[in-house]
Amino acid sequence: MTDSDTAFADLLRQESMERPEDYSRRIETVRAAVSEELDFRSLRQVARAVGMSPTGLQNFRVAEAMPHAPTMAKLWRWYETQHRAGSPVAG
Repeated sequence: MTDSDTAFADLLRQESMERPEDYSRRIETVRAAVSEELDFRSLRQVARAVGMSPTGLQNFRVAEAMPHAPTMAKLWRWYETQHRAGSPVAG
């Protein structure tokens, strides 16, 4: 994890404590994007793009638990990249 990733994870950790409803909304947004992406790509492909294990990504997708901040940082960066550049499936 780079210094930038660590700093971003710290910001997400702070957001989860200070504004839990915003953090929950962020999680649900990413969870929906992951599920949508999995309609077109394999679990392994999406996990590789996010930087997670396939098992970790599957657990995130189906679990109601809050992911740890470093995991959420990876997922959010992937989500932003997909929406900034357009998903390979959407493009």
